[in-house]
Amino acid sequence: MKNLYVSAVSDEGNKTAVGVIHKYFDITDDYWRGIGTIKNSALNLKQEYHNFDAGSIFNEYEDNSPKGCKCKDVILGRINPADCPLFGKMCTPLNAVGPCMVSTEGACGIWYKNREAL
Repeated sequence: MKNLYVSAVSDEGNKTAVGVIHKYFDITDDYWRGIGTIKNSALNLKQEYHNFDAGSIFNEYEDNSPKGCKCKDVILGRINPADCPLFGKMCTPLNAVGPCMVSTEGACGIWYKNREAL
């Protein structure tokens, strides 16, 4: 990776900030909604700060991805939004089924807005 901001950022980053991160957090595997578990992709509070970790206290997440929604494949670049069977039919900006259509900045939202040009 090339540092394009050498006048403001060193290759080591902000050593104070990096030190604070390493003091309080561990790098861990984590589950990313719609994608699955990714190795070494998250920072979680170290065990000694476990009492302050709302995520472990209220860990009630369940994957409730809508049936037929292909947001995972869109996000990972495996398919174009129009290849999702719900795109433009059940899933539109006014009736978003998955997270990719919810925002005008989401891949499906952008694709839908510009579908005539594509």
